[in-house]
Amino acid sequence: MVRVVPATRIIPGDVIIYEAGERLVAHRVVQLSGEFVFCQGDNRRELDGAISMRDVLGVVAGAVRKDGSERGCRRSPRVVRMVFLARTFAQFLRDRIRRRASCL
Repeated sequence: MVRVVPATRIIPGDVIIYEAGERLVAHRVVQLSGEFVFCQGDNRRELDGAISMRDVLGVVAGAVRKDGSERGCRRSPRVVRMVFLARTFAQFLRDRIRRRASCL
């Protein structure tokens, strides 16, 4: 289920669908900055690049499971920030451990 909403109503935690070349991508909004939105897939470490609001097609309102039940897709902005910070810190630690191991 996708609903079309004005760009001004998109908030961190929403899952948006946007055009990336010829593909459609559904990723969670992490940050908004002027005319751009920054997203990250729930199972990805890296942020997507800056996405123009013009490329956003809509917000995913929910998903229908195989058993027919519906599930909402929104997370609170606070949870999104906490997950982003935890992933960023984990990546920092992994990089630091790799650098130390290469020095041995």
